[in-house]
Amino acid sequence: MTEKKKPDLQLQSMIDSHSNPFVLVDEEFNIVAANKAYCDSYSTTDDKIVGRKCHAVSHHFDNPCFMNNEDCPLSTALKTNKVYEVLHIHFDQHNQPEHVRIKGHPIIGADGKRYVGEEVIRLAKASELDCEEQNLIGKSPAFRECIEGVTRAAESDVNVLLTGESGVGKSLAAQYIHNRSPRKGRSFTTVDCSTINESIFESELFGHERGAFAGCVGRRRGLMDEADGGTLFLDEVGDLPLSIQGRLLNAIETGKYRRVGGREFLTSHVRLIASTHNDLPAMIAANTFRSDFYYRLAGISHRIPALRERHEDIPALADALLVRMRDPKAYRCHIDEDARTRLV
Repeated sequence: MTEKKKPDLQLQSMIDSHSNPFVLVDEEFNIVAANKAYCDSYSTTDDKIVGRKCHAVSHHFDNPCFMNNEDCPLSTALKTNKVYEVLHIHFDQHNQPEHVRIKGHPIIGADGKRYVGEEVIRLAKASELDCEEQNLIGKSPAFRECIEGVTRAAESDVNVLLTGESGVGKSLAAQYIHNRSPRKGRSFTTVDCSTINESIFESELFGHERGAFAGCVGRRRGLMDEADGGTLFLDEVGDLPLSIQGRLLNAIETGKYRRVGGREFLTSHVRLIASTHNDLPAMIAANTFRSDFYYRLAGISHRIPALRERHEDIPALADALLVRMRDPKAYRCHIDEDARTRLV
């Protein structure tokens, strides 16, 4: 550990002006100064953190990030003399991993020495990636970029379109967005567009009045009504019939709709999140999907990467699956190293 030197007041004031955790690091990866938010993140004080290696504090690494196959913001910012952003996994004061975005700012000190000021922007703690009984799991660059994208989407109330192949976790991403949004705690209502029969889709979505059709003996609330104030998730929206697209588009634009067989207009204020494995622009070109409906859905569009783009996440996913399948009365299963190598 290097000798601790107290930063001058002007420098410390500049660092303390940041609301996010902020740390000043020299070319040898030594922490020169840190603001209160950074110290609080690791349950320490500046006199205990100054002089320590940045990678030891945030990553629990003995060596710098780049020696552990990480994209190091300090090295790149110093090399390019430009602001550089990366996505990392840090460990908080409870030794729990959290996804963060780091902005590395190259700085020339009054002594002529070069430093990097690193602003740490929290995205999500590992515990916040839990969605009911399943988790969003990973630490690969593709996964980190995905988490940053859906976290930013959660901060807005704009409609979101999630794209990606079947099985990549679009429904988990949708629930994560809802759980991080201002609508958290309100209804998260899922419409499985691929399984509901077209003949009853309108009734499922908007509800119906008594006597609306043969065999209808009472009034029924629709999913739009149930989702009022919350999030309506249109899973596999590419399978939504054209006729329903138009009706739903009108309800989204006006906030009003009528139950099947009803005359009274009802209101529903929902945020839409939609997912699809289909190529919607190609479907628009083929006149099988409405362009106006597409642009209404895709206020924010985000692609969920396939597992083949994040091979390094496979072992962690496999371990999680073993935990879910574990029977306490049976033998405990595990994956040996040869199997892990073959998986990746």
